[in-house]
Amino acid sequence: MANVESPAGLILDIRHSTFDTGIMQCPICKIPVDIATAGKEGSTFPFCSDRCRTIDLARWLDGKYQIPVLPDDESHAGDGEPDER
Repeated sequence: MANVESPAGLILDIRHSTFDTGIMQCPICKIPVDIATAGKEGSTFPFCSDRCRTIDLARWLDGKYQIPVLPDDESHAGDGEPDER
């Protein structure tokens, strides 16, 4: 399994972390980030800084990241009949 739940309730991708040392890499710049900072006031976790958090947000807003979506079942689309699922 590649994901675990942190003490703060966040799901972490452990492929880029070493939990024995409590350190993971910032997803943007790969600088080490202490996992113990998760959930603390003012924390930028899982990022190392506000700058990296802002870069990540900008990538989402620019559409550079996308969540894969399966195509809708169009067999009933537009026929005016309610879907009987």
